[in-house]
Amino acid sequence: MCVLLYICICIYIMWNIYNSIVVRYLLKYSKVLSLSSAMKETLKYLTGIAGPSGYGSKTTAHQISLDSLSPSIPPSLLTAIVTGIRAETARVLAKRGVRVVIAAKDLTKAEGVKENIIKENKKAEIIILEIDLSSFASIHRFCDHFLSLGLPLHILINNAGKYSQKLEFSEDKIKLTFATNYLGLSLSIKIERDRQH
Repeated sequence: MCVLLYICICIYIMWNIYNSIVVRYLLKYSKVLSLSSAMKETLKYLTGIAGPSGYGSKTTAHQISLDSLSPSIPPSLLTAIVTGIRAETARVLAKRGVRVVIAAKDLTKAEGVKENIIKENKKAEIIILEIDLSSFASIHRFCDHFLSLGLPLHILINNAGKYSQKLEFSEDKIKLTFATNYLGLSLSIKIERDRQH
């Protein structure tokens, strides 16, 4: 059993080294190979090489929270809205003391995420609000509900997304993928920004 595990680990390490060598070769000779800048950035991202933001595909939510939460504002005074039930992002923010609002379409899944976070951190403040990003009416209800809580908004993490191979439409008669991934996120940001000012 130990020999098999050792062989698997060696294969994994060699595969990562091989990928790294290939990507570095492609990046080094990108002008000769005529790689576009988008292709170069994609290759960097896929291998975990940090991009212009300073983060890569191997960056964790914990690393980003350490870099981006301002030391001048105590985390207990911060409020973050996390869409798309990104459990790790919500967990890390709650662990750092940030009040987290989970904006979710599936309230059952959101409750599960909340329970797991509270098991790990009894002091975590998690609020769950319902939102369907494909529905303009739902977005307005969410924004009204959030604003009625009287909480400031410091961090907005929009990572919800939908992909459908079938041609589906939202209740507003817009292609579902486009309504959810673009219009819904844009509308929610615009409403929050307009009402906070």
